[in-house]
Amino acid sequence: MKFVMKFLPALFAIVSIGCSGGGGGGSDTPGQNYNKLNLGDGQLASRVIGQANLTSDSSGTTQTKLKTPYGLDLDPYGVLRVTEFLNNRITTFATIHASSGSGAEAVLGQSSFTSGGANGGAGAGRPAANTLYRPTSAKTFGNKLIVADSFNHRVLIYNSIPTTGNPNADVVIGSLDFVTPMPGVCAANTLHFPSHVTVVNGKLIITDTGNHRILIFDSVPTGNLPSPSLVLGQPDFTTCDSTTINGATASRLYGPTSVWSDGKKFVVADRENHRVLIWNSFPTQNGQPADLVLGQPDFASNTANVGGISGSSMNLPFSVSANPAGQMFLSEQGNNRVLIWDRFPTSTQQPADRVLGQNSMTTNSAPNPPNAGSMATPGEVIFAENSLIVADSMNNRVLIFDSK
Repeated sequence: MKFVMKFLPALFAIVSIGCSGGGGGGSDTPGQNYNKLNLGDGQLASRVIGQANLTSDSSGTTQTKLKTPYGLDLDPYGVLRVTEFLNNRITTFATIHASSGSGAEAVLGQSSFTSGGANGGAGAGRPAANTLYRPTSAKTFGNKLIVADSFNHRVLIYNSIPTTGNPNADVVIGSLDFVTPMPGVCAANTLHFPSHVTVVNGKLIITDTGNHRILIFDSVPTGNLPSPSLVLGQPDFTTCDSTTINGATASRLYGPTSVWSDGKKFVVADRENHRVLIWNSFPTQNGQPADLVLGQPDFASNTANVGGISGSSMNLPFSVSANPAGQMFLSEQGNNRVLIWDRFPTSTQQPADRVLGQNSMTTNSAPNPPNAGSMATPGEVIFAENSLIVADSMNNRVLIFDSK
């Protein structure tokens, strides 16, 4: 059996089913020149992390194995960090160019590569400053590391990027302190299953999935329990309703899972509404409505694969990213694929130009065992100078697609 992460109005749950970037940007390595990635429909991955080859999908808690990778981050020096949901850890790989099956160099959230328990083995509801419980995203910002520690309902900030050992975080967002979770409280300074973090022009952006909102901080907080300056998806900081109550609109969200922005355009993967929302300029008001919708014919619709599986329909979009060359990338967990727009979308329900994980825009299979061109419930998608990197979550691997 495999598992799919299902975002519900009030909680994250793991739902058992039969065979089933990056979110805030890609690498910013000094000296890189970004050209459009030349990727073909159904292109085979070039390399894999977490498996010895491109036809294996076994999970593990070791230096070379992964268990349900969801988040990815490629820092300015080419170091890849993989957030492993079910291993409750973040593993660090020196490069994306190593041969398939290469091992990690460091681990965060556990005392060793062979430990994977929730909160360092203490279990649910018992967090500490150096533990994780179902983390989903980690991003570097300067010398800091910022982590969405989802099932502990918090975001952790490390003031220096951990390289050895399992150090304590320095700042916590969403909790009173490092040992007191605050789930289910709808307020400006609380979180409910946060799934993604990113920093854009110095602003910290948190995707607060369980509260159906996006929180924007004017800067990366330096003290515990800070309050944001702006909220999207809700009219104010004390409303946390989903669109199941008021219906889908241009200003409401339902289980959002990812944000990408270049400081101007602002894009949200609105997962449970099976759509992507685009703001043509960076939002400045609480509850500001989006300007454009992808995956649906209008802002009031939220049907999975509306009109059938195609390049313009969506089923549980999870991660969105765009590179400086204007390409946009979107992973879809329900369709087991990554969609690529070769030019940044400008019209409602604009179809994608290319697809990875499937041989065509009209299929959504997830073969078991997998192959070099398949995906199963993909997580975050990010870009490098000449590659696209995908967390192939339910195949317990990270795929690297090199531009042709």
